[in-house]
Amino acid sequence: MFTRIQILVLLCLFLNSFGNAQILPSAQYTTHDGLPQIQVMDLLQDKNGFLWAATKGGIARFDGSNWVDFKLESQAVTSQLAENSLGEIIAITEGDFGQIIKLNGSQIQYSDFNLHKASSYNLVIEKDTLFNVDFVNATLNAYDLRTLTQIGEQEINLSEDRLSHYSQKYGLILKRKNPETGKHELYDLKGNQYLEIFSPGSILYCRTINQKNIWSRRGDYLDVYGPDEFEKQYEILIKNDEAKEVRAFVDRDLYFNIKERNYRFRASTNSLEELNQMNPTRNIFLLDKEENLWNSSENGIQIFPKTNFTNFNSKALNDAWVFKAFEGRYIYGNFSAGLKAIKFDPLEIKPIQIERNNRIYNGTAERDGALYIAGSSHVTKLKNGFVKSIDIRKTNTQVLSAYFHPMNKQIYFGGLNGVVEIDPYDKVNFYPDKDGQFNRFIVSMHGLNETKLLCGTYEDLLIYDVESKKFKSLNHLFPKKALAGAISMVKDHKGNFWLGNKSGLWFYNVSDDFVKHIDEGHIVNPIYSIIEIKNEMLALGTSKELIILDLKAHYTSDKTVLKTFNHRNGYFGQEVAQNSLLLEGETLWVPTATKLVSVDVNSLDFTIDSSDVFPHSVNDSLLAWDDSIDEVFELPKGVNNVEIKFSTVGFNQPKSSLLQYRLSDVDEKWSDWTDEKEVSYNNLSSDIYLLRTRLKTSSFGQEDEYPEKEFRFKVNLPFYREPDFLNSLSFFLIVLGGILAYLFYTTWRESVDKEKLERQFKLLQVQTLQSQLNPHFLFNVLGTIQSLVLSGDTNNANKYLVAFSKMMRKYLDYNIDAYESMEDRGEKPQNIRLADELEVLEIYLSFEKLKLEEGLSYEINIEDGIDKRSVYIPPMLLQPIVENAIEHGIIPKEKPGQIIIQISSFEDRIKIEIQDDGIGISASVKLQKEQPRKYKSRGLQLIRDRIKILNSMGDRLEISIRDNPKGGTITTLILDSAKS
Repeated sequence: MFTRIQILVLLCLFLNSFGNAQILPSAQYTTHDGLPQIQVMDLLQDKNGFLWAATKGGIARFDGSNWVDFKLESQAVTSQLAENSLGEIIAITEGDFGQIIKLNGSQIQYSDFNLHKASSYNLVIEKDTLFNVDFVNATLNAYDLRTLTQIGEQEINLSEDRLSHYSQKYGLILKRKNPETGKHELYDLKGNQYLEIFSPGSILYCRTINQKNIWSRRGDYLDVYGPDEFEKQYEILIKNDEAKEVRAFVDRDLYFNIKERNYRFRASTNSLEELNQMNPTRNIFLLDKEENLWNSSENGIQIFPKTNFTNFNSKALNDAWVFKAFEGRYIYGNFSAGLKAIKFDPLEIKPIQIERNNRIYNGTAERDGALYIAGSSHVTKLKNGFVKSIDIRKTNTQVLSAYFHPMNKQIYFGGLNGVVEIDPYDKVNFYPDKDGQFNRFIVSMHGLNETKLLCGTYEDLLIYDVESKKFKSLNHLFPKKALAGAISMVKDHKGNFWLGNKSGLWFYNVSDDFVKHIDEGHIVNPIYSIIEIKNEMLALGTSKELIILDLKAHYTSDKTVLKTFNHRNGYFGQEVAQNSLLLEGETLWVPTATKLVSVDVNSLDFTIDSSDVFPHSVNDSLLAWDDSIDEVFELPKGVNNVEIKFSTVGFNQPKSSLLQYRLSDVDEKWSDWTDEKEVSYNNLSSDIYLLRTRLKTSSFGQEDEYPEKEFRFKVNLPFYREPDFLNSLSFFLIVLGGILAYLFYTTWRESVDKEKLERQFKLLQVQTLQSQLNPHFLFNVLGTIQSLVLSGDTNNANKYLVAFSKMMRKYLDYNIDAYESMEDRGEKPQNIRLADELEVLEIYLSFEKLKLEEGLSYEINIEDGIDKRSVYIPPMLLQPIVENAIEHGIIPKEKPGQIIIQISSFEDRIKIEIQDDGIGISASVKLQKEQPRKYKSRGLQLIRDRIKILNSMGDRLEISIRDNPKGGTITTLILDSAKS
């Protein structure tokens, strides 16, 4: 008898009340949802909240939305799961040579040793240590689950016994059967003694979360002992393979299984509930962080959500189009089943006879104690148990929505391109849209004021004037035409409207006449029904979930606070019936296409279910789960493009969550919310970056409540790979160029200044040399003029005095021009016309002729083609040469002498020859040695110095002096002919 009873106890934890003693709803996950194999051997929830499943075909992880299969080297049966202190997942494979597998996020590591006869009968995991009984060698082995190394071995004499569990007080407990008594006993490994705490009978042991409780059968009772002290905690009465009663000695709830029946005992209410389990052949239960109950089986994984929702039998109450409380019962109907009257406790369903060709749709309205129900060909009227059909076929439209106007007592039904009106005498009128404002079915209606209705179609929002019978479109209030429409609507306690359409939820402020989209990031499914609850909440029915919106938060702080319910947290309805949510006292009724659901509105809250986000990989390199948040992930040297992928976890999400991120020193503000779970940045410079991410699920409150994670990574580039290297290099080159240009400029400036100083010095030299007239000549000229005056030859004296003054004026002008050109332009003295130079020279020669009388004659010959007015030469260049010829050649001759000046062209230059018939160079030198004079003539040397200086400044002057074969001296000057 006892061997036929399968008893599996799982968990002793505190839970909140689930309400009445119904069979609890459940959801199922199989290979269709991503499990590698349908036979699930173990369940585990890690510290981050991920749920793990060990199956006969591998390991999978659940993040709240999807199962991910972790591919192993072989499809070995994984029988046990654990998590070590590093956050790594440990999996044990079964078989004669089992293995330990460790998953740390970045890699899958396999132990290099085998576990003999690995199974749940000879394995116990305690924290970071795995104990294994080697039946062959009769040893108890210990392994470190962090390093996957053997850390101990102990001989035992119980090689045929099973390893039961770990007790903090007694150490490892081994179970054996006493051959003398035939009873099972436990062995205290620490105290080396048997523990006799069991009543006579067979002993069963069942694995629970992280421990194994001890069970003992005693007649019709099952005794449950604690895992550490072995004190009795529960007694379970069993009759006909069913649990009938539980007596508790501890204040903890208990989950267990008997003969394919699953039970939960609630200690707080001393009540026993049966769980709706699909195939209870496994003994693994798990209670997650949200207190949802999970159970593994031969047919996958089953979840019993912590819920306050009542999900009624789907076979009896599914596909609801109409659900209305009326006359002590509920009116229920749909397209194919017609109308039914329903009562609960016990469930009683009776059909209501209606017109055979009528189809029931959504709208209902009450007037004078009667209920009017929209239909395809008739409006059904219920009152005092009687049924009346009001024919609307003459309107040529079906009706889908209804509204009773309390001011004029009319009932309005929404039809195709118009409104059907039924007056208090049930007379039918149809008012179509004659102005072409829309051409669709009106699927939602509500009173806007005393004379106007607000009407919605799938693509329009309209105002209907009940007096003028005209429609006005409000589509212009929406951001764009494609977003317009109102499938459902409700008027809240402040007189504003909430509109549901295919693009989500909209708020219509009547007084300010504007619409606002509410949380378009999360409410993405069409909203078919809306109802206000106690002026505090809105219930929104969509195709996939029931959403509760905090109305108080909207009006007090303009914040969107939502709580979403779906099959993961106890709401199992799908496709809420259009405009059919019903609030009856404290109960919210939710008719859907799959089943009828109800909930006590006082149990609805906005507690945010746990969710989190984790960096999963960087540039497709997986991250280890034990990476500390304070550690910095270093990218390979030279890599400055980064792509970070994230994993999210949260069991109460109806859809994928949204991610927001911000990178330090790069992003000025948070990114927009996105459902993409990866972040990319390119061309980063060397630095340590902080990436902040936060998660937004479909249940969320204030902004500061979003779960946030930080991830640091380092970019290390060679200096020439830095993104701003070219800019920095350009800046550096500009600065360097500026410095070099400055240095070049200062050097050039110094050179120019130096050259200018040298040039000025040379100019001063030239000017000085140019200004040195022979003082003896001046003395002679003045003496001659004086003698003419004394002799009474006043005419000649006056003539020569004027000529002398003219010569002196010319001389002074040349020197002034030379000084000004040097000061103003830094140039050498200006050249003068050859004509001016010859004029001064002739004045000079006239004075010499006056002094020597018949002792001197001269000629000045200019070659034809030479224009003495267009040829320029340095000033005062010829006079010193002529003076030198007279003083040192002709005067010592003591006979009349002649000076001949010949000017001719020489290639592209001018040649000037000055010939005298004096004593010649040699005789002159000899004479100067024999008869030295007080005044030493330096005219020729000054000419040579001037020529040397002028040539250094860019001129091309040549001078040569030679004896004339005919007697005397020839001085030749060659110079440029066209310089001014």
